[in-house]
Amino acid sequence: MTCPMSEIEDLDLEFADLPEHAAVIETLWQEAALARRYGDTEPALDAYRRIIELDPSNTDALLAAAQACRLAGRPRDALLFCLDLLEMDRQHMGCRLELAEALRQIGQPDEAHAIIDILLMERPDSVQVWCGLGRLLNDENRLAGAELTLRRALGVDPGYGPAWAALGRILARRGEGEAAVDAFHAAITLEPEQPAHQVGLAEVLLEAHRTDEAAEHINRALALDDECAAAHMARARLAMLEGRQKESWEEALWRHRLPGVVRPLLPAAPWEGEDLQGAHLLLHAESELSVTLMMARFIPILAQRCTAITVLAQPGLVPLLEAQPGITRVLPLGKPLPDDLSADYAASLDDVALLLGIEPQSLPTRPYLSAPRPRIRRIRVPVGTLVKVGIAWGGERSEDGLSFPHVLDLSTLPGTLLFSLETGPRAAEARQQADPGLITDLSPTIADYADLAGRIAEMDLVIAADGPAAHLAAAMGKPVLLLLPHAAHPRWMRDRDDSPWYPGMALLRQPAPGQWGPPVAEARRRMEMLAQLAAERNDQQRRRATGTDAATSAFLAAHLAPGDLLIEVGGGNGDRVFQIIEQCGEVLVIVLEPSPTEAEILRDSLAIAGLEEQVEVIAAAAGARERHVLAARSRSGGPRVFTLPDWVPAATPMRPLAALLDERPHLAACRVAVRLDQRGWEDDVVAGLAGRAALVTLEHDEGSPAASRLTKAGYSLWRFPEETACGALVPFDGRPGTILALSPGMAPAVHYGPDSLPPSPAQMAAEAGRAMALAAPGPALQAKGQINEAADLYAQALAIDPFCAMANANLAVLQHLAGKPDAAIAGFTRALGRLGHSAILANLAAALRRAGRLGEAEALLGEARTAGRDTPDILSDLALVRRDQGRLSEAEALMRRARTQAPDRPGLSWGLAQILLGAGKLSEGLPLLAHHPDPPGRALHLPRWDGGDVVATSVLVEITGHADDALLLARFLPMLAARGALVHVACPDDMVALLADLPGIEQVVGEDDPLPECQVRTSLAALPGLLGLADTARPTGSGGYLLAGRGRRPVRDNRLRVGLTWGPGRGTAGRPCTLGDMLGLAIDPAVSLLALVEDEHLGHIQAEGVEALIERPMPQPAHLAEMAALISGLDVVVGGDTVQLHLAAALGKPVLALLPHGFDWRWPQGREDSPWYPTVRVLRAGPSGHWREPLRRVVSALAAMAEKKAHL
Repeated sequence: MTCPMSEIEDLDLEFADLPEHAAVIETLWQEAALARRYGDTEPALDAYRRIIELDPSNTDALLAAAQACRLAGRPRDALLFCLDLLEMDRQHMGCRLELAEALRQIGQPDEAHAIIDILLMERPDSVQVWCGLGRLLNDENRLAGAELTLRRALGVDPGYGPAWAALGRILARRGEGEAAVDAFHAAITLEPEQPAHQVGLAEVLLEAHRTDEAAEHINRALALDDECAAAHMARARLAMLEGRQKESWEEALWRHRLPGVVRPLLPAAPWEGEDLQGAHLLLHAESELSVTLMMARFIPILAQRCTAITVLAQPGLVPLLEAQPGITRVLPLGKPLPDDLSADYAASLDDVALLLGIEPQSLPTRPYLSAPRPRIRRIRVPVGTLVKVGIAWGGERSEDGLSFPHVLDLSTLPGTLLFSLETGPRAAEARQQADPGLITDLSPTIADYADLAGRIAEMDLVIAADGPAAHLAAAMGKPVLLLLPHAAHPRWMRDRDDSPWYPGMALLRQPAPGQWGPPVAEARRRMEMLAQLAAERNDQQRRRATGTDAATSAFLAAHLAPGDLLIEVGGGNGDRVFQIIEQCGEVLVIVLEPSPTEAEILRDSLAIAGLEEQVEVIAAAAGARERHVLAARSRSGGPRVFTLPDWVPAATPMRPLAALLDERPHLAACRVAVRLDQRGWEDDVVAGLAGRAALVTLEHDEGSPAASRLTKAGYSLWRFPEETACGALVPFDGRPGTILALSPGMAPAVHYGPDSLPPSPAQMAAEAGRAMALAAPGPALQAKGQINEAADLYAQALAIDPFCAMANANLAVLQHLAGKPDAAIAGFTRALGRLGHSAILANLAAALRRAGRLGEAEALLGEARTAGRDTPDILSDLALVRRDQGRLSEAEALMRRARTQAPDRPGLSWGLAQILLGAGKLSEGLPLLAHHPDPPGRALHLPRWDGGDVVATSVLVEITGHADDALLLARFLPMLAARGALVHVACPDDMVALLADLPGIEQVVGEDDPLPECQVRTSLAALPGLLGLADTARPTGSGGYLLAGRGRRPVRDNRLRVGLTWGPGRGTAGRPCTLGDMLGLAIDPAVSLLALVEDEHLGHIQAEGVEALIERPMPQPAHLAEMAALISGLDVVVGGDTVQLHLAAALGKPVLALLPHGFDWRWPQGREDSPWYPTVRVLRAGPSGHWREPLRRVVSALAAMAEKKAHL
């Protein structure tokens, strides 16, 4: 709808300086508001320009014009208006915020953030500036930072309604439904007359399937403004969710009034349902790819009504749509239209169903898209493959996608192979987190959706999140399992496991938000059913191709041609006759059925089928001479024709085939083929044929002279090489079986029987053996350190047999070492399914334990123990499971048993040490620290110190392990010096300057420095045992045992200076506390945050969008001594189990340690303090891994510290 402009355009601007111009400007403001209400940007801009002409200093009009241009997708025009405004007022905050938004739209985000940063320095207490930053971060999809800045804005002004509404939208995008509801209620409380807040709340309620409440708030919004486009769009989504498609399509027309929605300018009149006879229709895609693929179903209907159809579609769809019937031309969206383009009518694909008057119950459901034939590439798979499964896990909306480890849960079903159809930014996950043996990445072969269709065409099943791959596969008629989040797109409606849009699609929904386990398990179950059906189908196909009937039918089908004559000797019930006529068409048939009764029944059957002119039935047997015989009716597999003495009367005549042919001169020109199924009479029948047949098929028995007679007559004899009737023939070798005799001059066909057959069990066993042989040298190569060579062998083996136990098990070890735990679990699971070896079971249990899947690991190990496999590996693995479950007494007993059975087994003493230390049994645990699995040192030529007298003895202490453990154990170095030893330390370069300040240390050398001359050596981990200590030697008081140099001078303000540290952690399998989890700490303006992390983690600050709230050290510390100096200037350190946290604790700084749920020997369970560090308070995540409660406690603790510091 276009807003009519008033007669203002005709005013004479010469009178602009008269007082009356105020009324004109007011009218123009109303014109602009009305135009923008109806989504008409140009009339609104015209009104703003007239205002500026009347009043060049009107900054409000300039700002409104800039905003209108930006919302209409014209950011460069917006920039011009902003620059004009800044010429008048360089400090105009609204203009600078609008300028930042426009700069982001034109691809200059750094400049946009620079403007916001300046505004924050100038106006740190401005709620509008914080909201502007939140809006910018939201547009950049950095939702965590957007939420944080909006909360900071509300900290400045809790009564600012737009900030609450913006926060509600961010929380909804992040999946925080309840929090979003609360935010919108706050906005409504503050601004009850604002319909947009009611709509925002309704949208969140729709996501939660609280449709009655959502409908109520939509109605409230429309009561406030019955032309609120956003409310009508919410009503459209509600109608779609409830299955009222037609109402939804009607309400969706209001989208054209939404801000920023611009109708394309097309060279055609809008189509509003008129008759299209003889018309050229221009269709344009308007929504995301999935909608374009879904609505393309209506193009065939339109093609029947108009002369030509041109489609404007997303560029990736162009090659696919060009190949579809009914489409004249396809053009890419986003590019200038060609000059020669013209059409009678134009319409959006989104509106076609409504314009066609389609009723929801009559949606077209037949497949309507197909892969262009040149884009289909045959995918070769191993012989044992039953089902090829295409999978795409990244949804078109980020909230629709599932994590890649769930994909690997589907890779362990025997007979199935996974192929990645993912083409988006998440396609790389298949390569980064798995191996081609588990999932084949097809993305390198996919340049557009025509290629994707070609790959889908080769699949037996597609499993996908809600995105283009799922829609394309369903549009092609492929069976699709669609994995849906709990808050699925409204097009999938509610409480349905099918879809009216795609009959071949099953909907597998999350039972609750975030729970992908149940739908993935159901997908796996259906995959297994499909594999079983495929196995049964293959078995039936092989059985159908086995036996005499299959072989003779294959022989005849390959050679018979129209006009040939087939003589069926021993006709039976006629099934073979009907089959051969179906296969070969216009052939003539003579059936010799020795039983008169059966012959009459067969005549009746053929007459009913209308074949009496094509098939002649003769009640006779075939033989070498004329005579009478006795014939049996039943076909038991043995002889049916029996000779009698001449003086005994018999009902069935026996006729030579040559005589029968002579009696039918009209058949003299026919080429004759004979199928001989008169058991025991083969030689007689061949003799009576007198060489008149071009080919003969028969069953050869041991000692039968028929084959010899045919050979003497000049026939070549052939047979199938195996029991199945498929493939090329080999010369007859005298063995019993079905044979084909070809007359002189005839050659066998290249191929007989079906084009292909499923592999036989023998073939699959042979391929499995070949794969094992290929993989066999791999373990020896691994032992030599030739990892790449071993991996290549395993890859070759898995290409032959994807479930080869040796290849999967050993490759899983490599996957674990490469940091791919989920791929390792999948590999071990495959191997265990094929070969139930205890070592594989133990490795799988260990992998599950490291992944935190303790219940599964315990069940596996329990099965092994039930089967009597109490090996040291099983016992130690179960001990570690019990340890991680917090059952330390049981863990200790199991580990001691394992250690007794295999006292020299590496790792068992260290495992026991961890359990003892975690249980607080320090007197026994500390000496076992010597078994800490550190890399070997450099001073292997020196004798080990045995703990004896070291007065005036030079001792080299080598530090080769992890830095956090080294910092924890560094407390023992001064104690060695106190024994009179001359202590020298060899350590990583990062620690040299830090340890050099420890009291009693003679010298500290780095990794590349020459080793000092010493008399004995020891490792740092061995010191507690060698020194005979019974406790952890905690420092007394509040001080630490490490010293920091002069700290960096902190900013001169009274805020609490907090060091924030995060990283992957290595103690437990639980999810460590990330920067994203801790962002809430930045809400309090009384707290200043400084990042204390490794270089590779600093990028998280930008990724989360919190550069304005978390300071980066400048410059970044080069080594731990500089990091210690940095920490010394802070008030407290908060974060996960990192080197920086251990360093702060060793320096004696107050530390709030955020640790995952689970066991770690350095942080005993069940207590919030540490036996190692007196200034550390430990706060743990719950068993579910959530950090909300421990972080709430951190916020309270920091607030108390900040309050104390503010009053110092």
